[in-house]
Amino acid sequence: MKDKAKLYNSVPRDQTVIFLRKLFATHEELLHELAPNGFERSIYYYVHHPSLPEAYTEYRCMRIKNYRVAKMLKLRYKFQPLISFDDFAKTYVHTPAHPRREMLRLLGMKIKEVCCSSGIVHNRRGECYLHNESENVRNDIIYNAYVDLIDETTPGNDQILATTDNYMNYDYYHVYYCIFRFLKAEKADWHFHPDYLIFLKGLETELENEESRDFETYDAESAVLNQIKAASFKEESDEDFEGHGFLNFQEELEHEKEHPSAMVRAYYDVYGKWPEGFPPKAEEY
Repeated sequence: MKDKAKLYNSVPRDQTVIFLRKLFATHEELLHELAPNGFERSIYYYVHHPSLPEAYTEYRCMRIKNYRVAKMLKLRYKFQPLISFDDFAKTYVHTPAHPRREMLRLLGMKIKEVCCSSGIVHNRRGECYLHNESENVRNDIIYNAYVDLIDETTPGNDQILATTDNYMNYDYYHVYYCIFRFLKAEKADWHFHPDYLIFLKGLETELENEESRDFETYDAESAVLNQIKAASFKEESDEDFEGHGFLNFQEELEHEKEHPSAMVRAYYDVYGKWPEGFPPKAEEY
């Protein structure tokens, strides 16, 4: 497995904060651009707020959970009458949005994805942003880059602002487009090299080595967990993974070539060319 990040030195952390702060400083303009009809009416509202079906599912799950906890503790428990979806919808009130905070959080999530799990953002000196850092350091750098922009009247700890279960299913092409537009203006570029392909190649090599071992030593449970981990690198939902079956390195490589992701397409539309590393080649992993 080849680690392309080793080809790049790291931009100093304080400079990375300054660099990212320029991106986050545009968040109010991006709010108008990405959600012209209002943040609450855009798909981005549902990144941190449950939709009506999600809220109803959560209500049903909590109802069962409360019963099970009571049973485990040997407490008396009486089920409240089940509320139908239609009746639930009549009284359901969407949670209030904090557009500025949530747009900053979304930009932070997506710039980390662009810089880390899907590729490498680098400057003309061959230095990369965030990629070589640990996960905790990455999160701290990003948070420090936008914490001063958060509306202090908005309650809550931004670092633990939860995402909904379905947030990965939305189309973030326009967010990626804005990020790449910023990177191009800052004379930075992007090297496509997703973690999930690196991980799958490593699994393939491990399985090839497994052929020389006794079958009794094969750990099927670990193999399944590794496949799930690979799917999480790709940021697929559980439903996507179940329909997809086990991920195969060569098949995923070909799929990437034939069906460029929203991120890759956004890069092309901004830079007018495919990023370095695309289409992906097996020998690069």
